[in-house]
Amino acid sequence: MFSLVKLAFLLSATAANFSLSAQARYVSNIREGPSPIYPSGSDSKGWEGLPSVPGATIKQLPVGSQSATLTVYETDESSYDASKILRAVIMVAGIDRVGWNEWLFLNASLVRASQGGVVDTNTVVLAAPEFHIVDDAGAYPVDPITGAPSSTTLVWADKEWGEGDNAVFPDKALMAGLPYGSVASSRPSRKNPSQRDGPGVGSFDALDALVESYLDRSRFPNLNRVVVGGFSLGGQLLNRYSLFGGSTANDDRVTYWLSSPGSFVYLNSTRPEKIGKSCSSTYDDYKFGLQGTLPAYVQVSNANTLGQRLASRTVRYLVGLMDTAAGDNGCEANAQGSSHVNKMLNWVQVVAPYLPGAPGDGSLPQNTTVSLIRNTPHNDGRVIQSDPGVATLFLEDYPSRGRNATAPPSNGDSAGTASEASGALASMRMMPRNKVILLFTSTLSIAIMATLV
Repeated sequence: MFSLVKLAFLLSATAANFSLSAQARYVSNIREGPSPIYPSGSDSKGWEGLPSVPGATIKQLPVGSQSATLTVYETDESSYDASKILRAVIMVAGIDRVGWNEWLFLNASLVRASQGGVVDTNTVVLAAPEFHIVDDAGAYPVDPITGAPSSTTLVWADKEWGEGDNAVFPDKALMAGLPYGSVASSRPSRKNPSQRDGPGVGSFDALDALVESYLDRSRFPNLNRVVVGGFSLGGQLLNRYSLFGGSTANDDRVTYWLSSPGSFVYLNSTRPEKIGKSCSSTYDDYKFGLQGTLPAYVQVSNANTLGQRLASRTVRYLVGLMDTAAGDNGCEANAQGSSHVNKMLNWVQVVAPYLPGAPGDGSLPQNTTVSLIRNTPHNDGRVIQSDPGVATLFLEDYPSRGRNATAPPSNGDSAGTASEASGALASMRMMPRNKVILLFTSTLSIAIMATLV
């Protein structure tokens, strides 16, 4: 059994994996970057339109075998030569669904990266998908009389898109080519939409389509890296996608980038924090664990297989050292940690190092890194444009695999260390006496997190 001394050694060994060479970011305001855009409406009541963003176009990407489409902000095709594109970077917004701002932040980060003298902005294409919810009527087309969705644009009931759930619109009948009038009369309002009547595809399918559109050699013959990322709820989606996304021949060209999620999918029933009585029977249900109903997309739910898959992938975790907000403050999420930074540290210190396929000695899998960002709260622009943000999005493996582009000067939002997150680790040091956490069953790697004696 591990003593406190051995636990300290384990944590200090893991902390050694936190270092990542600091890179930099572009900003007109050195901290905040470009001013975000907010159209009419709101994230809580629904966006009423899609704003124009200089340098980007709004496209509808086909998803699945039917005619459903995903709204995407993408670098204007007229501004680049597809044969010269080396990298595509995708960023999924948080619960506020402001993909247009993610594109702005990515573009600012890219410009700053280019100031290191190696990255050429004309070799990178940027994309930010819009996961519309029902309340975003106007941001997606609706009939002016009935208010029913009137296009093939994918729309989700609410924040379930962050869990990989299926969309509720477009309507199956509309996709089948039936007259719109019959569809509108059968579903005259947007209230109580059902996945059963929807297109049969979800947010994981949407990410598949988006990633594959850039890996397509007929479109981008020289592209060698797709970075698919997400912040906050988008980070939750990416955690789930990095586990459940199917393996392909192009896995070695994909980086999974996730920042500041409010929860993770744990692969077993143990947790690093106390499990509250109110969720003692639900804390391990999906989206927090593998129990209960999984999204229709999921083909493999075996913890061993999922762990090996994740450990084999190129994954970049990022969180601000000042991100002490809880995000999801529910009982199930609190069992994973008390804040975004605490949840991240728990994940990378006592879960990821013991995944099947990981070294098992407290260090992260070979292709996994974590960046703790100084001075940074729960702010997507700050993270994306931070030194580690630029490094992991644009500088690694540029212009080719195994080569890293030169970084421009730091803006101060640089890579920190685990010791700077002592406050976030406090809850780990306060675990009940004689509490032993087994991260995996005997058929997998077993790690005893702590035994206080």
